[in-house]
Amino acid sequence: MQRRAYWWLATMLECRCTGPDLSSGLLFHSLSSACYNGFMTRPERYQLPFDFGPRLDPAWIYYEFGLGGRENPEGTSRFVRQLREEIVIRSPVEAANHLLTHVFAPFEVFDQEELWLLLLNTKHRITHEAMVYRGTVNSVYIRPAELFKEAVRVNAPALLLSHCHPSGDPSPSPEDVRVTEEAVQVGKLLGIEVLDHILIGRGVWLSLREQKLGFG
Repeated sequence: MQRRAYWWLATMLECRCTGPDLSSGLLFHSLSSACYNGFMTRPERYQLPFDFGPRLDPAWIYYEFGLGGRENPEGTSRFVRQLREEIVIRSPVEAANHLLTHVFAPFEVFDQEELWLLLLNTKHRITHEAMVYRGTVNSVYIRPAELFKEAVRVNAPALLLSHCHPSGDPSPSPEDVRVTEEAVQVGKLLGIEVLDHILIGRGVWLSLREQKLGFG
């Protein structure tokens, strides 16, 4: 099939390039030979890479989400970041401060809802930050099983959910509570504790665990 396509292109070139002009004949010969021998190939990539986030931070090791944790020294992806610095989360206040200053900052650039995870070790030190979902201006569809994909990969014993409300109001919706309940149940099956689900607004935040929403 590929050679037939080359032959068709060569025929079209012959109709336009042959004639008394010697240079035209040479052009036809060169192009048709290249086509027949398969030198004209399709590009390997059809879509330009996207860069959604900030520039490389020296406190992070960047990974591309879903590709087995391949280190990405270029920093072209912000989907998963491994933290080098020691940040321990002991309370919702500490978690919210980290999210407001390191993840959802500056808040003005977040014109769509994004759901992030903080992955923690047994000492509740943050080992990774991962963006799992990006939605619309007022909603994001979440499949609870996928929330734990990266946590399972790095063998994290605990995680913390967080997502932003571009409206600036962190008040939870019924869907926020439902997703939290499902995540807690899935976490129990996997042996991964869901510590909290923190909603981020414009300079404000709300902890669903403190509000006893979704945590039973």
